[in-house]
Amino acid sequence: MQARFGDFALVAGAFTFLPTLIWLRFAPDNPGGQLVVGLIGLVGQLSVIRLVVRPASDTGDSIRAAFAVYLPALGLTLAVGVAAVIGFLALVVPGFYVLARLIYALPALVVGEGGIETSLRGSWSATKGSAIPILGVVIAFFLMFFIAAFLAGGIAAAISGGGQPTLLGAVLVSAVAATFSTYYSVLQGTVWRALAVPA
Repeated sequence: MQARFGDFALVAGAFTFLPTLIWLRFAPDNPGGQLVVGLIGLVGQLSVIRLVVRPASDTGDSIRAAFAVYLPALGLTLAVGVAAVIGFLALVVPGFYVLARLIYALPALVVGEGGIETSLRGSWSATKGSAIPILGVVIAFFLMFFIAAFLAGGIAAAISGGGQPTLLGAVLVSAVAATFSTYYSVLQGTVWRALAVPA
């Protein structure tokens, strides 16, 4: 994070922080707005992953690469999301286990290891011997995010008095969302580098 903080901050600000802030300030009750925020945010996620897995890339390269793989990445993200939801509905932990086993898939797609199915299969295979450590990191990561999101949401609600989020409240929630997205993308890219690149 420290080595490329400026690049990560630029991408997160443009594709996660600002869209989230605009949605919370002008259409917080519109679920369509939340969907748009998620679709835009995927570009930022892919860009950050690209910066991690291809250190020689600059911000412009990473954004262009993100748009180049956007549609298959969207399909892959939906597939992972559905699988994780099924796992969460089962006993919660299986959902985290699915996320841990498929955390390698999106970076694999970004670097061109294959399409959706190949990336999913490759992720399941690559994480076979490292599933438990990755699972522990994923659970800890999401736990910290849930706590931060809960606190940010509570502060935002207190500031706004329960009505439409104030600017300060929206900024706080947007900052948490951007931070989470960036760190999770870095985690995905780091796992790919650890498992795909010989030490």
